[in-house]
Amino acid sequence: MMDKSRLIDLGAFSPVATYRKTLQGDKTMEDFKPPGTRIKTYKTKGKEFGIWTGTLADPEIRLLLDRMQIFVSFFIEGGTPIKLDDQEWTLERWSVYFL
Repeated sequence: MMDKSRLIDLGAFSPVATYRKTLQGDKTMEDFKPPGTRIKTYKTKGKEFGIWTGTLADPEIRLLLDRMQIFVSFFIEGGTPIKLDDQEWTLERWSVYFL
């Protein structure tokens, strides 16, 4: 297992190649899979990709989406985060997709 302090030591000022090499050497990342259900896989340029989906009623998807929502304000002009404290029955109707 990779020493997490090493990731912190590299920080935001490490070269991109060093950052990628550090992540690729992290054995805990080999077992990662997005929450939800895989609906499609495809290969391109020798790599395999999958498309995963689920609803906001899934607690893992809600947590991941909650952590990513800060990027909405940074990258989508006029974008606002989704309110996740809505009633449970309304969250079931929203599907989220991950690549």
